[in-house]
Amino acid sequence: ICIARIHSLIPVLAAPIHPQQSGDNDNDIDDVDDSDSDTALESEYLTNTTPEPGSNEEAASASTSASTSSKHGSNVSNNKALVAGAPECNLAKQKEGASTSTSSTASTSVLSSIKLYLRQGAATYGGIGLALLHLNTLTFSGLMTAYLIAQGMTLDKIGVLRGVSNAVGLLGTLAYRSSTEMCGWSLEFTGFWSIVWEITCLSISASSVFFGDSTALLVAGVLPSRLGLWVFDIAIVQMMQEQVPVDIRGRVGGVQSSMECMFGFFPFCLGLMFSKPEQYSVFVWTGYTAVAIAAFVYSCGVYLPFREEEMAGLGRFRVELVPMTDLEDQSESTPCPPSPTSPTPTTTLLPSK
Repeated sequence: ICIARIHSLIPVLAAPIHPQQSGDNDNDIDDVDDSDSDTALESEYLTNTTPEPGSNEEAASASTSASTSSKHGSNVSNNKALVAGAPECNLAKQKEGASTSTSSTASTSVLSSIKLYLRQGAATYGGIGLALLHLNTLTFSGLMTAYLIAQGMTLDKIGVLRGVSNAVGLLGTLAYRSSTEMCGWSLEFTGFWSIVWEITCLSISASSVFFGDSTALLVAGVLPSRLGLWVFDIAIVQMMQEQVPVDIRGRVGGVQSSMECMFGFFPFCLGLMFSKPEQYSVFVWTGYTAVAIAAFVYSCGVYLPFREEEMAGLGRFRVELVPMTDLEDQSESTPCPPSPTSPTPTTTLLPSK
């Protein structure tokens, strides 16, 4: 929004000032200065000279002309001050109008993007579930690393565990391909089993709260949960690419990224309020609850409707890539169509069932 406002104000700030107006103002100011100097000299002359008998009328006329000229000079100076301040007032009004129009346009664009995001059906529910996972602090991030150090774990062990968790996350790419290609499972079911896998593994981590904040149970649940996290992430991204139209995919992706950043910022706010190591159970239950809500949203908004459509025989069509070698083999095995000179075979139309 700030960049849009600055961009809208650049043409206003770069508007040139007309030289004719500034020149006229300078000439008028010079005229006012000359009239003021003449008035001062005339008043000084009248003061130094002593009036002679019979010259009262001339002195009265001279004083009257001096006061008139001084009033005229003050009026001219006031008018020119108003004229000089007019461009500044206009520029301020233009800035105010531009900022108001820019802010209203930006707010309207944000609301329209959010409404557009909420109308994407299954992709909307999947995106909300993925954004909720950013509330989970049961990962080897800064907060959990600080907690493990406070519990007495060495940095060497933490480094090894972080490496293992990253390796398990990389295995998620292979698991996703195996699920969709080798096993032939649908994209919706792949996302379903991955989020169920993650919530099951994190149940082990959540149970560490009941055993004196056991770091062994905490780590034992976090390590395998990375597999389900990465499979679910890839499944939701693939779902958005398939179901969101190309012309609005950028706006929908922008709202999705904003939600993920917003939920990712919330755990740091909790860290400011619950900074003691014995309060880490707050982060455990926050992350576990967020993953549970994400699983519920995905199941009700994506997987269950998909199962109902599949049971009713209305499953979504999927695009399958066929190698070029298979197409060439099919073209060679397919007989050529009959030539125009050969008699066309007769066909009999049978009633459909």
